[in-house]
Amino acid sequence: LPIIIIASRASLRAVPPSIREAALGIGASKVQTVFHHVLPLAMPGIMTGTILGMAHALGETAPLLMIGMVAFIVDIPGGFTDPATILPVQIFM
Repeated sequence: LPIIIIASRASLRAVPPSIREAALGIGASKVQTVFHHVLPLAMPGIMTGTILGMAHALGETAPLLMIGMVAFIVDIPGGFTDPATILPVQIFM
């Protein structure tokens, strides 16, 4: 999640202030400025951060699968000794 947040903040800050000022200058509200001008220009950076964050999470999941975690357990474990799976494995599958 920090990777996504950092990339999103950087891409939002990279939008030139002149775009915001021009939209506000022609009468657009702040919400319209954000949704129609700022977000479309920042979307490639936001999507890049999202893809990198998901790749990072999946990259951390692969070693857990290789070490020998149970790949998929449908039932909720009833005790400490019952087989269980971890959340990244559930997302990966």
